[in-house]
Amino acid sequence: MNVAFRRHSGTMRHKRGRSDRVSQSLREDGALGSAVGMKQFYAQLVVVVGSVLVAGSGFAASIHNAGSSAVVLVVVEDGNKAEVALDAGGSDVICASGCFLTLPNGDRIGLAGGETVEIKDGVATIK
Repeated sequence: MNVAFRRHSGTMRHKRGRSDRVSQSLREDGALGSAVGMKQFYAQLVVVVGSVLVAGSGFAASIHNAGSSAVVLVVVEDGNKAEVALDAGGSDVICASGCFLTLPNGDRIGLAGGETVEIKDGVATIK
């Protein structure tokens, strides 16, 4: 910081250098931020991150076994095959980015994500 002091009439005066004038100008314009500006920034950041988290889970498909017995479903998502077992009355969330679902009776369903699939006695209903 370029700071110089002058003694004038018995008092000390602060003489500002160019770098002091620039940083003061930036502070006055709000370019360096303030406590209020930073609080607003963090509040907006929390809202954006929260929205992304909520929206991310909103695009996954949910499945519910409304039948009286357990079922095993085969899920293929991005080329990865997995088995999902659901007890009677059980639910799960699958297919965040789209998948194929194979039911116990052999039917194959393509899901984009966001659907609700209800399985009852081996038959799927997409809502």
